[in-house]
Amino acid sequence: MTIKINPRDRAEKDYEFREEGDRIEEYFRKFSNGGTLHMGLATIFRGYICMIAKNSVRLASIVMGKPGIISEDARLTTLMTPRKGEKMTLGVYVRNFVSTAEDAYNDKVTEETIVTFLGALQGVAAMSYFMAQDTLAKIGDDEASSLYCGKDSVFNRPWLEYTRKTDNLRREFKAAPPQHPDGIVMNTVTEAMKLTESFVRLMTVRRRTALLGLIPTVTTGSAVAV
Repeated sequence: MTIKINPRDRAEKDYEFREEGDRIEEYFRKFSNGGTLHMGLATIFRGYICMIAKNSVRLASIVMGKPGIISEDARLTTLMTPRKGEKMTLGVYVRNFVSTAEDAYNDKVTEETIVTFLGALQGVAAMSYFMAQDTLAKIGDDEASSLYCGKDSVFNRPWLEYTRKTDNLRREFKAAPPQHPDGIVMNTVTEAMKLTESFVRLMTVRRRTALLGLIPTVTTGSAVAV
């Protein structure tokens, strides 16, 4: 099994929380200097947790509007940018991701580490959802409200499904037998990451689509979807 944290590509040169992402990469490098071929199972586990933590930081960056939404229109960029309080909240979750990687580096991953990490992932997803809902207030259109509001709306239905699945995942993790704990942890964080990434990207695209309605001069070719 090869553990790899990809080097930053062009789209990520300006991504938010880069310093935190770099700290996680540094943790990974410190205990993987010998190369992945010489890693024991315990080190592979620790490297995998670092990789998941780094990807979680990238998800928080997507909620911030980049990378993934590369707009050529300054007005759309402004509308996609979180307010100060939203940035601070996302920063709390990102610090948890760094702490998770630090626990992996120090070989101190516990049940509490993972449960807290799962909660931070849910927090990032919640921010993407609430920011999408906030977009509706900017639109102030009855037709848009009927599409985006209500239990079965294109925003609320995915959110309810996401929370149901991630809550179940956390309960299953806490109730899991003690055998093969590393495998259980890896399966849990992998599934949580898949669910959260899918939800965050969906909310980001739908939020962008709604915001485009506020800028009639912006065409669909002026921004790159996640």
